[in-house]
Amino acid sequence: IDYNLVEEAIFVRETCEERILKMAIQDKNVDELVMKLEKNIGYQKIILNFDGDLHEFFTLDNEFHYILFEHYNKKNSWKAIKRLSTHYDRLRLLDALEKTNIEATLNQHIKIVELIKNKDDKNVDTLIEKHLLNYKDVIKKYEAKYPEYFCCK
Repeated sequence: IDYNLVEEAIFVRETCEERILKMAIQDKNVDELVMKLEKNIGYQKIILNFDGDLHEFFTLDNEFHYILFEHYNKKNSWKAIKRLSTHYDRLRLLDALEKTNIEATLNQHIKIVELIKNKDDKNVDTLIEKHLLNYKDVIKKYEAKYPEYFCCK
């Protein structure tokens, strides 16, 4: 995992995800979007509550964000983000498998939907930053536990 590539992916994701959330908040017709996001959250809760497949949780986490981009016809933007996010995704997957931030991730997804439903554009930047930077709290632990996974600090 290359720290520099993780930081670059976060920069792009943060920029794009703030914009896509602001689009959703300004959109008057978000019922279908909210329904899809809530359905995804329901599946995430099932995985979490039944100690299920954490790879599946990781997939659902990615799908949650994809739903937003797809809804606003920005699928290619999401594909570009994913191409840049290989190292960040490795870190996120490690975090999911270690079960460090799964509940926090789920709760942040719930808060994202609440922001959309409540048209709360004041808290978008803070929530997205917190959501994407969960890894900073645990990266030192992973670096100590799996030093062979990291490079290029």
